[in-house]
Amino acid sequence: MSEDFKYTIIILAKNENILLCQKIHELTSQNIKDFLIIVANYGSVNLPPNKRIMVLNNCCNGIYDSMNQAIKYVSTKYYIVAGLDDEILIRNISKVDFKRNDHDIIIFKVIKDNKQYSYFRPSMVSRGPTGVFPSHTVGLLIKTSLHEKYGMYSLRFKVISDCYFIGKAILGGCTCKLINLTSGIVGSSGYSFQNQFLSEKECFEVRRELGLNLILNYYLYFIRILRRLIKKATYKTIKNI
Repeated sequence: MSEDFKYTIIILAKNENILLCQKIHELTSQNIKDFLIIVANYGSVNLPPNKRIMVLNNCCNGIYDSMNQAIKYVSTKYYIVAGLDDEILIRNISKVDFKRNDHDIIIFKVIKDNKQYSYFRPSMVSRGPTGVFPSHTVGLLIKTSLHEKYGMYSLRFKVISDCYFIGKAILGGCTCKLINLTSGIVGSSGYSFQNQFLSEKECFEVRRELGLNLILNYYLYFIRILRRLIKKATYKTIKNI
């Protein structure tokens, strides 16, 4: 473990070298230096040498494979994931007292669509599995050693493998703590935002694997799909007015 650093930021990038360089500059130009950075990049980029930054190029087998590749190189006790469209509030994350909060998962407040979200609902694991916490990206500090017990992010899911992994960990008894700090602003261009119906299909599969009653699972699947269809139709109607 890297004792001099509290956590690692895993940045997922996809051939957006200008944005990536801006993000790296934004993070490294601050006075706080208690974190490392690992970039999992879909393409190839050369960044100025920095002992706190590692770049993994050609991570082109999906977001969860990219995350798994990055986690193999995490040397800190915790890591947090971010995309290029997310804003990471370094000062708040670094306020965490890691000696007093030695939990497996530390859950932060996040801002999405100009609203602040703060909750932890473990009962939603088998009925969601979304809605357990505000956001995986920039919203969770995850203890790296959890992957030794619960495995890496499953490549069977393209959208919600993070919910599946964390759901398994919660049901397995990992310790979680919701703290009164805002860790970031979540962007809206993520894969799950663009693939909402695939997300619902995978939620159905995850609920089944986590042991939810089959009839209730189908009921939730129907209700959630119907809700999305109504929302989509309403948006089109308003747009055409």
